[in-house]
Amino acid sequence: MEIYLPENIFTRSFVNALAEDDKKKVAIKPASILSKSINENINSVGLIPTTEILSNKNIFVSKNFGISFEGPISNSYIYYLPDNKIDKIKVAGDVSSMDVILTKILFKELYDADYDITLQTSIDERLSDATVIVGDNNFVNNRFKQGISFAEELVEILSAPFVSFIMASNNADLLNEYVPKFKSAAGKLNKNFLTATGKFPQESVEFINENFDKVIYNLDEQDIIGIKELLQLPFYHGLIKDLTEIKFV
Repeated sequence: MEIYLPENIFTRSFVNALAEDDKKKVAIKPASILSKSINENINSVGLIPTTEILSNKNIFVSKNFGISFEGPISNSYIYYLPDNKIDKIKVAGDVSSMDVILTKILFKELYDADYDITLQTSIDERLSDATVIVGDNNFVNNRFKQGISFAEELVEILSAPFVSFIMASNNADLLNEYVPKFKSAAGKLNKNFLTATGKFPQESVEFINENFDKVIYNLDEQDIIGIKELLQLPFYHGLIKDLTEIKFV
């Protein structure tokens, strides 16, 4: 049995709180291949980017566990100079299809314009173009201070929390078995979290801890509404042809 997770501060803190036996089952994967990994292993569960279920309609989704953001803290931040003309938008970091889709939608909502999205394999020290950075690089060198919270912008559009990752599996029984363990681990995060933040500057650590109550692991009805609203955005923007029915368990 394996637990597939993306590499970021929010999942590392969660792993720190897992029971030792379950920690041994964790496999860290790039966000772009998490759903593929689950599809290839029936004996697995994992956190996948929420919009991945648009192309994995038979996958089961937990209605009780994921990673949801409700404030300025986020796994992604937008960087651009207000006086610079935006010609294209770069997306960098631990990028998945969700980041590309939502970046396109978000900038359409903000500026009523369609921009080309390009993947950036490295992150420039100075960002001259509009860039969305996904993952821990936002907190290195306190970079997040110059950015706009991706989650905060989406919360405003959705009028609901932004659920960035959902716990999913092709095995409903396995999902039901492990979600209570994950919920229990999430309840321990307050005393486990600091041990996961050592690689960041103190200012980033303080920001994360001050806003950590806006990172939700144990989902409620508002988060479920957020998931449904999020999955409707690509449809309303003409990026997909049909709405998706979610197989919640």
